Amino acid sequence: MNVARLGVDLTNIDAAVVSHRHGDHTTGLTHLLRKNPGVTIYVPQEGAAFKADVPSAFLARHDGLPADLRYHDGKPPERSTTGSPWEDARFERVTKAKEILPGFYVLTVQSQKPGTMEMNEVSLAIRTPKGLAVVVGCSHPGVEKILEQAAALEPRLHLVTGGFHLVVTPRDEVTRVADLLRDGLKVERVAPGHCTSEMGFAVFLERFGDRFIRAGLGSTIPLP
Repeated sequence: MNVARLGVDLTNIDAAVVSHRHGDHTTGLTHLLRKNPGVTIYVPQEGAAFKADVPSAFLARHDGLPADLRYHDGKPPERSTTGSPWEDARFERVTKAKEILPGFYVLTVQSQKPGTMEMNEVSLAIRTPKGLAVVVGCSHPGVEKILEQAAALEPRLHLVTGGFHLVVTPRDEVTRVADLLRDGLKVERVAPGHCTSEMGFAVFLERFGDRFIRAGLGSTIPLP
């Protein structure tokens, strides 16, 4: 396990943040909960995986339907919730930006991009003396959209690290995003990883120069 190799004691974790529902961002929950079953896990507002309420409209009555075709035999419960692979977990859904620990904030942005339309993604922002350090998951809504929300909390953006989701993206669009982060949002440092793409790494390295941090498994990124 990577956490064991890095010497991370999961029993000392106060909270965990799940960025979005994809398996490569949720599979580790099983191991985390085995080590720290009481930890609070901040998750996006989703219906399927995190014990959410089923909308009442899904069970709306239709007069004249035979009794054997009615949901719950025509007597639905006052509240109905989805199941979860982690039934005993302490999930807390993130519906708006908020401070979860002193200096630590969760952000939520909804994707408007084909393939992940309407999927909510949660990011973590950490306040530092030089501005916010933002940790993103995959940036399905667009890393610039996430950073725009972060800038509403604190206009100084010291760092963004994580996946920028620029795989299978034309170079012109990758360049537009990189220039927007550098010149528009005034991001001081970038540490892209995961789904940024090799071309994405190259463009951000070109645009940010010595303000580009090589990030990867086991990397340590110091904060001021």
